[in-house]
Amino acid sequence: MNANIAVLEGDGIGPEVTAQSIKVLQAIGKRFGHQFMFVNGLVGAAAIRQVSDPFPEATETLCRRSDAILFGAVGDPEFDSNPKAKIRPEQGLLRMRQVLGLYNNIRPIMTFSEILEASPLKRERIEGVDFIVVRELTGGIYFGKPQGRSENGELAFDSCAYSKYEIARSLIYAFTLAQKRQKRLTVVDKANVLATSRLWREVAHDMSKNYAEVELSFLFVDNAAMQLILNPKQFDVIVTENMFGDILTDEASVITGSLGILPSASIGDSLALYEPIHGSYPQASGKNIANPLGSILSAEMMLSYSFNLMKEAACVRAGVQASLKAGKTTADINASKPVGTSEVGDFISNYILNSLFTPGPTPVPERVTLKMSEPIIHHRNPEFVEILTRVHQSLKYLFRTNRPVVVFTCSGTGGVEATMVSMFSYGDKIIAVNGGKFGERWFDMAKKYTGNAVEVKVEWGKSIQPEEMKKVLEAHPDAKGVYFTHSETSTGTATDVKAISEIIQKHSSALVCVDGITAIGAHEFHFDEWGVDVCVTGSQKGLMMPPGLALVAVSEQAEKAMEKATLPAYYLSLKKAIKAQAKEDTPFTPAVTLIIGLDEALQMIKVEGIENVWKRHQRLAHACRTGCEALGMKLFSNSPSLAVTPVWLPSGVEWKSFNKILKQDMGITVAAGQDDFLGKIFRISHLGFYDELDMLTVVGALEFTLKKINHPFTVGSGVAAVQKAFLN
Repeated sequence: MNANIAVLEGDGIGPEVTAQSIKVLQAIGKRFGHQFMFVNGLVGAAAIRQVSDPFPEATETLCRRSDAILFGAVGDPEFDSNPKAKIRPEQGLLRMRQVLGLYNNIRPIMTFSEILEASPLKRERIEGVDFIVVRELTGGIYFGKPQGRSENGELAFDSCAYSKYEIARSLIYAFTLAQKRQKRLTVVDKANVLATSRLWREVAHDMSKNYAEVELSFLFVDNAAMQLILNPKQFDVIVTENMFGDILTDEASVITGSLGILPSASIGDSLALYEPIHGSYPQASGKNIANPLGSILSAEMMLSYSFNLMKEAACVRAGVQASLKAGKTTADINASKPVGTSEVGDFISNYILNSLFTPGPTPVPERVTLKMSEPIIHHRNPEFVEILTRVHQSLKYLFRTNRPVVVFTCSGTGGVEATMVSMFSYGDKIIAVNGGKFGERWFDMAKKYTGNAVEVKVEWGKSIQPEEMKKVLEAHPDAKGVYFTHSETSTGTATDVKAISEIIQKHSSALVCVDGITAIGAHEFHFDEWGVDVCVTGSQKGLMMPPGLALVAVSEQAEKAMEKATLPAYYLSLKKAIKAQAKEDTPFTPAVTLIIGLDEALQMIKVEGIENVWKRHQRLAHACRTGCEALGMKLFSNSPSLAVTPVWLPSGVEWKSFNKILKQDMGITVAAGQDDFLGKIFRISHLGFYDELDMLTVVGALEFTLKKINHPFTVGSGVAAVQKAFLN
């Protein structure tokens, strides 16, 4: 998309923090293919000095012609120290809100686990705080008339007035917001004293009839100020008038541990302004010490509220969290090892530009990351039991089974090991198909545990065919189990699970054991229908999660085999896991945070629909391969996976220099080849949290890299091929 953004840097630290937001937005544009045009305008003290007006007509015109406004801060000691000054920088902001119709101010108040200790409140009181204040912005005492002082200066006066219309439009926004969140709305007023507050209550009561699912409550402003400190977790959405909102949001900002981290949006019917809630902080101006995170998160709000670019906004938020986690923050948060304002912006921009195209770990959606950052809960309480129960049901949906799917706290390899030690005895013959690094691993594991393993070697880049499997089974009629990989990560090669499973069932009594680690969530798979006995996947692949969980589906036949198995198993005992799962429990302390994240990821898959997930991976894989071939790159596998595409490096291209340009200049990380193919092939992932734009991005980056190393090809051919593949 193309968007025009008015940039009003303002005073003090405004220009410095706004520069970091622009840097981040430019990184978003580069990564996601958007064009943001930034045009500067005067506001505040800077405008007064140049044109004697804190909000000049030229700035108003610029704002009206723009799609959104990025605002820094206003305020200057020269005017603050002169009580008789008739023109003040702050008047520009007030007038701008009014003439542009920016009548609602939205201020999210949330805590970040990395900086909880910076808050003056105790951790247990603020951990998990997440509420939004909707402040009416263009009415009330700040704009009431008459206002002023008597001629002798002995008397000052202000007026507060609100119309039903002004109140209703803020309440509609607040009710709608509450509907999308936890469905709780608190109106803050002073109805025991003020007539305007009584009107707020009256309108809210009348309007609540149209929002029956929203729980409406009222608080006097003095009580609200106290409750923000005593129990901030009770709030979901707060709505209030102008002055009360101004005061309460500043109070609420200290909950987070840093005023510099909070963003805001001032929203009208057709235009919105985004600014950090801090002031101009003139003492820090020009010193590269101001915290830019509030401004950067304001840019994140712009992406979601004004442009509906939710994935891009999520990327910015993930970058902010990464900076907090890495300690790349200014002195107000990290006093011991602070970095400068511009360094924070650089870190987040680089984070955004560094795109992961590896087949594990794969990118984690921001909503999953945020879910996992919530306060940890005890694994025995009802809340976690409810989550675990939902995960168990969702995993059945994912695997297409009515049988148990258990969760182990380990990698996918641990899940495969659990199947082997739980179903077999020493001396049992295991057939292991070895067509890559992971097939090799299953053969080694079988040798270790049963001492009787048969290796079926398949050339890398090829898959075992049904007739080959039939011959192996005829040669080994006493086999107890057959292990093979659905999608071999090292070679990008897929095996026809349905066909191989049918052959095994027809010609053997061996258990059908599938490594689905890189396939589940990408390839069509039907555990029950295809007669699979065990299938294992890992959290860090198609499930869009960090590493740490293995998910194992178990058939009735496999469960019966466990009764005869004699190999020692304790932590990795499928028997124990299935028994605990029947009670919606785990045999040992579970990875609570990972399971909470898994629940969120599985809900995303269910919303999209598993069939649509499979189709998406088909589209992405086809487009990726088409783009690579258009650049003259040959595909490695003759039975390609939908999860990862391995590509031969073009003749004369050296891997290290190619990869260095791809990573450092384009921010793209792909996977290298392995073993004999190190330096000869590379692998591009499209597994999990990827979409069409990602394929355009990675193929475009390949073009840039090939051009930079002077490799001959037709510029634009790869990207055009990807676009054509999607359009067709």
